[in-house]
Amino acid sequence: MKSVNPTAALIAAVFLTLCFNPFIGIVMIVLAAMAMRRPDGSPEQAKFTRYAWFAFAAGMILTVLIAAVAIALAFVPWWERPV
Repeated sequence: MKSVNPTAALIAAVFLTLCFNPFIGIVMIVLAAMAMRRPDGSPEQAKFTRYAWFAFAAGMILTVLIAAVAIALAFVPWWERPV
């Protein structure tokens, strides 16, 4: 069985919540906390830790997409209203 580290997932979740995406970060905190409550090395702990890392990936992808759209819209001239 692979070694899982729910503590690392929890630290990444707090980072994600504070810096990038609080909505998915809170979901990740809950998943990491659920993993930490399971016995060490159990399949349930591995499952919740894996779900937490999937949430982290989704949060980062969503953040990058939102930033890309915001940057693209900043350069579109028709977006601004004439004064």
